[in-house]
Amino acid sequence: MWKGVRKRLVALAVVLVLSALAWQTGLVGRTAARLLLPLLLPWSPDDTVEVSSVSFRAGARPLQRGVTVTISAGRLREIVSEAFPKAWLLPPGLIRPGMVVKGTWYPDSFYLPPEGHMPLMVVVDAVSRRPAIRCRYPAGDVNRVMEREVAEALREREEYVLGSYETVYYIRFKTLRIQTADVPKGPRTKRRILDLEAAGRVRFVLEENWFDLRNTGKLRILHGVVDLHMGRDPSGVFVSHKVEIDKLDIDFHNVAPWLDEKLSEKLRKKWTKSLNKEKKRRRVASHRLPHWAPVDLALDIELYSKEDTQ
Repeated sequence: MWKGVRKRLVALAVVLVLSALAWQTGLVGRTAARLLLPLLLPWSPDDTVEVSSVSFRAGARPLQRGVTVTISAGRLREIVSEAFPKAWLLPPGLIRPGMVVKGTWYPDSFYLPPEGHMPLMVVVDAVSRRPAIRCRYPAGDVNRVMEREVAEALREREEYVLGSYETVYYIRFKTLRIQTADVPKGPRTKRRILDLEAAGRVRFVLEENWFDLRNTGKLRILHGVVDLHMGRDPSGVFVSHKVEIDKLDIDFHNVAPWLDEKLSEKLRKKWTKSLNKEKKRRRVASHRLPHWAPVDLALDIELYSKEDTQ
């Protein structure tokens, strides 16, 4: 009788030891990732993201249209642990280099066309020093939504001897690129610098009671710097911003160079002032990022002309 009990205890101990080894070595996690995760898809952790597939392959290429996130397995585990209190229940090996997660992002405040979503891919590797986000999207799709809002922000009425007139600038980007231009001090850095460069077309409209003037020009270059400061409170991470457009060059049709320069400088000052209005700064600062948000990430946002991809 005792021999039978002893054998069962030994067998149970062996099973427990093997199970612990399988858990600690990541065998359980790797098996769950391949066999169980596909059964849970599609999955939406919140209203803005839907995960549609999980695969394991090295060397995944960034999306040509959409958002690609590259992050090391170790950093992703840290973020998951901060975001989900019960993440300790996840087995080792579930998150590992070579994992590729695909899905869709539904941002609630972004200049997107009517469908309002973007393809999303997360690539997990073993070497990235900090998370990187690369976003590529057709400029035309964004222009259709953004052009009128920017025009309203730049609309201005001015008085002169004979009455008043109103000026409006309609801007359409052919290309736009925003990149991080600094090396953050750590995961809880308090300041980031972004570099902005764009090109496109500008339509200028001057409306007076008795006449209208209209002209179009080539936006040769727009360059600016965005200075971001991060703060923290119990609700999360908030961001305050200051934008400085330091270069803006427009070549209007059949306009003397000195007038091109004057109109370009006037638009540069007006646009800089509009972007830094206190109302906009408060609105941006009112939003909160979660405490675990990787504010030290490398960011690369690019709007491109569809003609450039043909």
